[in-house]
Amino acid sequence: MVITAAHCVVDEKLKSRGVQGVRIGQVDRVSDPGEWIKAKVGGVRYHGSYDPRSSKNDLAFIILETSAKAKPAAMASASFKPIPDEWLYAAGWGSTEVAGAFDHTKLMMAYIPFQSASKCAAIMNFVGSGPVPSSHICAGWSSDNADTCGGDSGGPLVRTLKNYDLLIGVTSYGPASQTCGGDKNIGAYTSVQARTALRCCQHCGFQIVNVQPKQHAPADQLTASFWLCRVDASGRWLGCGGALVRPRMVITAAHCVVDEKLKSRGVQGVRIGQVDRVSDPGEWIKAKVGGVRYHGSYDPRSLKNDLAFIILETSAKAKPAAMASASFKPIPDEWLYAAGWGSTEVAGAFDHTKLMMAYIPFQPASKCAAIMNFVGSGPVPPTHICAGWSSDNADTCGGDSGGPLVRTLKNYDLLIGVTSYGPASQTCGGDKNIGAYTSVMAMRPWIDSMLTKYSL
Repeated sequence: MVITAAHCVVDEKLKSRGVQGVRIGQVDRVSDPGEWIKAKVGGVRYHGSYDPRSSKNDLAFIILETSAKAKPAAMASASFKPIPDEWLYAAGWGSTEVAGAFDHTKLMMAYIPFQSASKCAAIMNFVGSGPVPSSHICAGWSSDNADTCGGDSGGPLVRTLKNYDLLIGVTSYGPASQTCGGDKNIGAYTSVQARTALRCCQHCGFQIVNVQPKQHAPADQLTASFWLCRVDASGRWLGCGGALVRPRMVITAAHCVVDEKLKSRGVQGVRIGQVDRVSDPGEWIKAKVGGVRYHGSYDPRSLKNDLAFIILETSAKAKPAAMASASFKPIPDEWLYAAGWGSTEVAGAFDHTKLMMAYIPFQPASKCAAIMNFVGSGPVPPTHICAGWSSDNADTCGGDSGGPLVRTLKNYDLLIGVTSYGPASQTCGGDKNIGAYTSVMAMRPWIDSMLTKYSL
C-alpha cells in the first residue's frame, strides 16, 4: 500500500486520473529505473470526505498487485505532535522555481520548519489564503525560501529521528497568491503519518532519503558569540562547562561548584565563547562575590538537583541561550547535541584543546531506567533526563560536566539539559553509552525563582 494526496488520483470533479502504478526507490529518473509495481484493479481509493475546493482530507492510497522490496514506512501515532520551528524535510521531483521544469530529473529535498496551527492561520490570512483545513498542518516560512512546488504533490513531510525517518504529512497545497520559492513561502500538508520509497504517476509521489548519522566532531562552526562557557577557578579550568542564560547568569552543574562534602571548589569566573583554548581567549568575566549558588536540595550521592548558577560581575557580550519551558517535552529518539572540552576517550586528555560536540538521541524515562538497570547503575533522579545509547558511541565524558544538552530549532538552540553523570560501570565512548543530564524542564521553577530573587 502506498499513501499519496487525493488530488493526485482524482481531479477537481472527482474523476479518476488513471493511476496505473508506482515507481519505488527512484532517485535519478534518467539513470535509475527504480522498482515499478502495478496498482491493483480497483485499488486506488481516496478519502470519502475529500473536498477538492478546500483540500480537506486530501489523502488517498494505492493498493499494489505485488509486495514491494523496499522496507515499508514507519508511521507516527495519532498523538504525535511536531514542535514549532523544528526542522522537517519535504522531497519530490517538482519544480525548483515557478517557471522551472515540472518533472525534475533528480529527487530534491527542502528543509522547512514546522509552524504551529495558530501561526499557520495567521500567515495564511496574511497572504490572503483561506482557512487551513483541520486535516492539515503547515511548514515553511523560512528565510532561505525553501519550499515545495508543482510536481511535489503527494510527497512527504518528514521528521528525522534516531534510526529512521517519520512521515508526518503529505504535500497538499500552497497559497494561490504566492509563487513557490518566493519570499518566505509556506505550504499546507495533509496530516498523515507514513514513510516509504515511491514515485507515482501524475507527477506525484515521495521518496525515502537516507540521512547520514551524526557523529562526534569538532565544533569549528561555533563563533565567539556562542553562549557556552568554561568554568574557572584561580586561573585554572575546573573541568566543567556552563551556559549563559542571562547577561549576568551562567547555569552549570552543582558538582562543578561544590565537592561531595558540599565544600566550595573556588569558582572565580567563566570564559565565554571560547572554541579553541589555544588561539581563542574568549570573554573572561569574574563571578560576583557570593554569586555562586547551588540547589538547596542537591544530593552529591544521587546527584539529584545537580544544578547551580553563577552570577557575573558584569554583563556578557554574548547572546544568552534560550531555556526550555517546564512544559517542553523532547521526542524519544530525536537528535540532541552536547558540547564541551572534555575527554574523547577514557584515557584521553581531560582538557581538550578544541570545543567538541556529540550528537546523541534523547531517551524516554522508561528506556533510560531500563538501560541504567541493565548497566548496573542506580535509579535516575526525577530531576534528570537521559540521552545517548547510539550505535556510533557518541557520548559526554570527564570534563564535559555542567555543559549543555541542546535541542536545535529553526533559528536558535534550546537548552534542555546540563551534563551531570554517566553510569560508573561504563567507560565513556564505549559501546552504546548513555548519560544523565539535569533537566532544565524539571528545574525551571527553581531557575525562575532564582532569576526573580536576584533580579536577573
